[in-house]
Amino acid sequence: METTVFKADKVSVETDYRGMTVTVEGDPKKIVEDMSLDDRLHDLEVRDVIDFLGSTEVLQAMTEEDLSDWMSGAETDPSDMLNAIGEEAVLEWLNSGDIAE
Repeated sequence: METTVFKADKVSVETDYRGMTVTVEGDPKKIVEDMSLDDRLHDLEVRDVIDFLGSTEVLQAMTEEDLSDWMSGAETDPSDMLNAIGEEAVLEWLNSGDIAE
């Protein structure tokens, strides 16, 4: 079991025969700001991130090395990632020279 500490405006605790329920009120950004990145992103799918940010923004924020590392990672399905971004967008990005340094 792991302990997580974060900022909150209000906390309430309820117990019943099934266990304990903790309700936290506060700014979600402040609640998660001290959590590790893995804890904040553990259930996000690559496609969801790309769809939210936009493929152009994702690619502009990455170096070729970042993209290569991401595509070869154990958790990454390159086909799904390329489908989410769009092969044309990747090729355009590689040919544009608009790669983060």
